Amino acid sequence: ARRMQGVTVAARFKTMPDYIGQDIHYFDTYNPLIRKENKLLQIAIEDAREVFLRTEAGNYEDVPKFAPVLNVGNQLKLLSTRLKLQFKK
Repeated sequence: ARRMQGVTVAARFKTMPDYIGQDIHYFDTYNPLIRKENKLLQIAIEDAREVFLRTEAGNYEDVPKFAPVLNVGNQLKLLSTRLKLQFKK
């Protein structure tokens, strides 16, 4: 098991030896291995588990996830741009 550490081009993969040999079906918020990781890694592990379980069941569909805050921000920018264009005419 490996995780990516960093968000730039210099990001590296670091090994996670505690997870080798563990059953992915038990990777949830109550698992002690998962609880000791940081919050973002916990979310990533739970998301990977969900994708694995859906793929295993044969009903996985790739649906993009959008952050609600970013979506509202984009909608406000779009609205302000439309209003500016209408008033320029």
